[in-house]
Amino acid sequence: MAIVGQTARSAMGGSYQQEVDLHTLFKDVAGDYCQTVMVPEQLPNVLDRAIRIAATRRTVTALIVPADLQELEYTPPSHAFKMIPSSLDLAWSAPVPPTDQLERADEITQLADLVGAGVAKALLGKDVLSDELPWVTGSIGLLGTQPSYELMMECDTFAGRRVELPVVAVPAAVRAGAGDPDRP
Repeated sequence: MAIVGQTARSAMGGSYQQEVDLHTLFKDVAGDYCQTVMVPEQLPNVLDRAIRIAATRRTVTALIVPADLQELEYTPPSHAFKMIPSSLDLAWSAPVPPTDQLERADEITQLADLVGAGVAKALLGKDVLSDELPWVTGSIGLLGTQPSYELMMECDTFAGRRVELPVVAVPAAVRAGAGDPDRP
């Protein structure tokens, strides 16, 4: 879930350079739920709904809170049918990867320890190994980290497990020694 501060509501529509139509900006990533909070009393309901939608649908939700609204004093809703946030007792659990992924993680851990190698993870493997391990450099690819990029560019040997990277993403020096250039 993203909570976004915004320039003052009163400045919107004035053709200021800093103006951004945040609903349009977030419609692709937070299409299931993107709301602008217009009064402080609205916040508990939209926040509760955003959390529930994000948790149950496993998707991104966004709340846009204008800067001038952030400065207002909050008072609870005064109507008789106040909504009680349902996410107060929501139990969060960390998903456990399937057993076969955990076994692969053990294999990768043993190999990295044995040869002193670094590990860069593809997006689908990001939950298998913790980024807190000293030899894990994070994600690789378009949304990867600088350490992962440097690891790939400076490595002399490449070992992959279920690699789906295009061969061109592997450094030329490594591809030259890899044998079949058409096989990642």
